[in-house]
Amino acid sequence: MLCQFSVKNYKSYRDETTLEMQAENIKEFEDSLILSEKDSKKFLPISVIYGPNAGGKSNLLEAFVTLSTNVVFPIAMIKQTIKVLPMQIVPYKFCDEETPTEFEVYYRVGKSEFRYNIDFLKDKIVYESLYVLTENAKRPAKVFIRENDIIDLGDELERNKVKTNNNLEIPFLSFLSVSYDIDIIKQAIEFFLNTMIISFSNDDIENTLNDMAFENEIKHKVIELFRNMDIDVVDYRAEKISNDNYKIFMKHIIDGKEYELNLADESKGTQKLFSLLPKLISSLNYGSLTLIDEMDAKLHPKLIEYIIEMYKNPKINKKGAQLIMTSHDLTTMTSDIYRRDEILFASKNVENVSELYSLYEIRDVNGERIRAKTPFNKQYAEGKYGADPYLQRILEWEV
Repeated sequence: MLCQFSVKNYKSYRDETTLEMQAENIKEFEDSLILSEKDSKKFLPISVIYGPNAGGKSNLLEAFVTLSTNVVFPIAMIKQTIKVLPMQIVPYKFCDEETPTEFEVYYRVGKSEFRYNIDFLKDKIVYESLYVLTENAKRPAKVFIRENDIIDLGDELERNKVKTNNNLEIPFLSFLSVSYDIDIIKQAIEFFLNTMIISFSNDDIENTLNDMAFENEIKHKVIELFRNMDIDVVDYRAEKISNDNYKIFMKHIIDGKEYELNLADESKGTQKLFSLLPKLISSLNYGSLTLIDEMDAKLHPKLIEYIIEMYKNPKINKKGAQLIMTSHDLTTMTSDIYRRDEILFASKNVENVSELYSLYEIRDVNGERIRAKTPFNKQYAEGKYGADPYLQRILEWEV
């Protein structure tokens, strides 16, 4: 479970910026919150980021993806179990000084809370550290600290006689994961390995599907969700063309007769749902984190709302899965769907630097917080939240 993620000096985020997943002490949708088994703290099951184009929405997700893929890639290369490529470290460009790009993430696995930091300078790791706060501990314990080529081991790694003369081109956490069988490291890396990153930049959905779509339990749930969404797909199958290429066929029943349609001939919305649902179901099954950029692209708002409700329904989201996404869809920006702390805004300030803030943080002209039952989407469209000052003018254009 993600508690907090911070980034500094990455793309449009020059200054330290934090995405907070711990819930504020407000009353909306309290039953939907994730209750930590460690200390009963409450966390958000979902977070949605709104804002103008080029405001920094996607950059924030990319920052987390960059961190995650750089940790997971060395493990994937050695074990050859998952396909992932590391994203390039891209610092803020409008600055003359050479400063590191910094990532920090707090997360929980079971009853342990981890704090992981890693800093890059020109693709070289200049700092890395891992701390853990276990169930009965009063303060976090050092697992390791790395400064350039010097690695300082904590007691747990000392007891396991961990060597420090590893490949310094990769994160030390990744090296430990593939080289040693240490419980605390297995827990620490589990969070990154289970995080799902969903991108729709590749239109060839048939060749980017995960095998999980054809696991019996997941397939059954996908078909059930199609039915619940009033999409008349009753079954699907795959024909293998080559090692990694498939043709997918969707079965429909029309007037009592069965028909098959190539997935490529289905609507873009159905294609996106089919590539999306198996991963979301897997996320809910394992209680993992999922990130989706432009969730609203090619999906009807009612389908987006349905997916949101899956994560906010504790009877479905039994293991504390979380969904972080970007969106432009204003129809779902309502108090009937979101808490105020679940709605975030990303926009650039006068210095052309991206900033992130939640709806809960905004105050009106009287210094009062935005009320829980305010028409969020209407006020956002009017420019009252500051994240899209041009939207109202666009809406008022006359043709």
